[in-house]
Amino acid sequence: MKSRRRLSALVAVASLAIGVFVPIQASSADTQSENAYGLIVKYRNGVVATDASGAPTAEAASGVDLKTSEALGLGYYALSFAQPISIADASRAAKAIATDPSVATAELDLAMGKSSVVFKNTSTLLRPLAAFRAPSAARSLKVVDAWQADDPLNAQAKLSWLKPLSLYSAKLVGYKIESSTDGTTWKTLVRNSKSTSTNYAISTGLIAGTKYQFRVRAITQLGAIAKVGTASVAVSKSFATAPAAPVLLGLSTASVKTNGPLTIKWVAQTASETGGLPVTYAVVAKAAGQTDLTCTSNTNTCVLANAVAGISYRVQVTAKNSRGSATNTDSLKPADADYSKQWYLTEAHGIAAERAWAITKGSPNVVVAVLDTGITSHPELNDSIIAGYDFVDNDTDATDPGDGIVATNEHSSWHGTHVAGIIAAKWNSEGIAGIAPNVKIQPVRILGSGGEGTTSNLIKAINWAIGNDVAGAPKNLTPAKVINLSLASLNSCSQLGSLQATVTAAYDMNVTIISAAGNEANDNRLYSPTGCWHPISVGSSGFAGDRAYYSNYNVDITAPGGDDSVTTGDANVPSAIFSTYNSGAYTYGSPSYAAEEGTSMAAPVVSGITALLYSYNPSLTADQIADALIKTATPFAAGTWCAAHSSESVGCGSGIVNAANALASIVSVATSAK
Repeated sequence: MKSRRRLSALVAVASLAIGVFVPIQASSADTQSENAYGLIVKYRNGVVATDASGAPTAEAASGVDLKTSEALGLGYYALSFAQPISIADASRAAKAIATDPSVATAELDLAMGKSSVVFKNTSTLLRPLAAFRAPSAARSLKVVDAWQADDPLNAQAKLSWLKPLSLYSAKLVGYKIESSTDGTTWKTLVRNSKSTSTNYAISTGLIAGTKYQFRVRAITQLGAIAKVGTASVAVSKSFATAPAAPVLLGLSTASVKTNGPLTIKWVAQTASETGGLPVTYAVVAKAAGQTDLTCTSNTNTCVLANAVAGISYRVQVTAKNSRGSATNTDSLKPADADYSKQWYLTEAHGIAAERAWAITKGSPNVVVAVLDTGITSHPELNDSIIAGYDFVDNDTDATDPGDGIVATNEHSSWHGTHVAGIIAAKWNSEGIAGIAPNVKIQPVRILGSGGEGTTSNLIKAINWAIGNDVAGAPKNLTPAKVINLSLASLNSCSQLGSLQATVTAAYDMNVTIISAAGNEANDNRLYSPTGCWHPISVGSSGFAGDRAYYSNYNVDITAPGGDDSVTTGDANVPSAIFSTYNSGAYTYGSPSYAAEEGTSMAAPVVSGITALLYSYNPSLTADQIADALIKTATPFAAGTWCAAHSSESVGCGSGIVNAANALASIVSVATSAK
């Protein structure tokens, strides 16, 4: 892991420069800011950030007026200038304050650009009724497996019990039903049945093969007050279903050509996937003019010893238990209306997502933080969005209000919405399909009007996303496993110690940062945060499977980002990346879709795949994720620019990211460990 994603230390710029982070699209070039925003300072141990007068510590040494001192996390503080000053004066201030004995490091806070409830008092206080006792326990709870043959993959239960012996003069208004898998932590399945019936059917949410404990509590009401009774005696039960279809491992299709004895492997099934019952696997290999080959197994491997060399066999694996059977599925194709426009997900020109989806479509326990312009309301995204934060306006609403500027006729980019859709758009038969539709998206707004922000905001946002405390922001209760950064600045990370320390902190927590390389057809190492150590830097490819003309080079890996210089050959299929968008020119309009290109689009492709890897195995390290992505990429075809420029100094990385291969490599490790 020391030879890649670590090249930024080899490159340094001669002077402290103010860079511009941009949501990386081919149409938006990196530029230089004329004024400095402030300083980022780390004080020595034991030094407080403000002096007795409330001014930032060491202000006098800087030689300029410093307005505020804001904690960024990891011991860094943003010191803002009282008035805008030139780059030269800002650089002198940074060097001067660094000489103060109280200061450990100082650097410029770089400019960054695109890549209420009212409670009413009541005049009358309610007087509580006289206290009454909660009901006694529900009795004689029974739980039976209620599996139905016409719904073979759905575990179901039927509960029955006797009502409490004592209601203590209150009215019975329902029952609360709880479950546990460890006997200690209890989950509410039904808050209030709102019925006096002592039977209840549970038809969703149960996992086959999992041992549950159930208990029931009566709910009574007297006047305006309700009470929940003592729990019944807990009853244990597990449930069974038909097995899920097995997934062949290591085959690009269900057809394989052999050199002799044929070993067939499939993904080892979990207890849930076996239906919670013993499973037998039957393998059949068919070929024209040949006798069918068969074998059976109780594991995830079977050998067809009589396979004829040079013959291409069609292989099927069927899992069978006492409640049914299912035959292997090796690819999964969504039914979303515009899926045909998403060439970047296919086998020929994209990431082979359909084979990956046969294994997983992602887990809701995996969070991808999108640090961007915020995200608009969109039917493809709303169910996937969890609580985020707005570091531009410093509030908990990370909605994108639009970053357009009317005065300069610069329309809003809706950049964060487009990025989020690539990662996690729902499979709902409408619009597009996200790469990891079941994962959660955490919007973190760091780019405001005109798509501009600051490096200090980026540092705060990364710290917050990984669960670190950030002054002024609420604790992030759902820290991210993946951070998508579709932005870049023309500044070497070797000049940005605070940013490097922050991305290293994320890496140390096994959070994977995916960073767009930039759109200037330049050396990736000159840019940040993509050129920092640890983020996976992503270049962009087009429909032809070669580097997009605008993409920065010297990257870790390449992913489809679109290239309008290469057509798809189908007028209905755009050469750019088709994803979620908004119709508003400057402010929020209505949900829509649009095709955009740039390394901003390539980065979330890799973020989506990374989310699939973490979904399959949450304990993976950041290095294991990088290995899976980089080592399994599809090599560039002979004759492409990337194949001809494969040296480390100007190359396109290891190839085009391949979701199926990356996931198969993780599955293989997990399978061999069983």
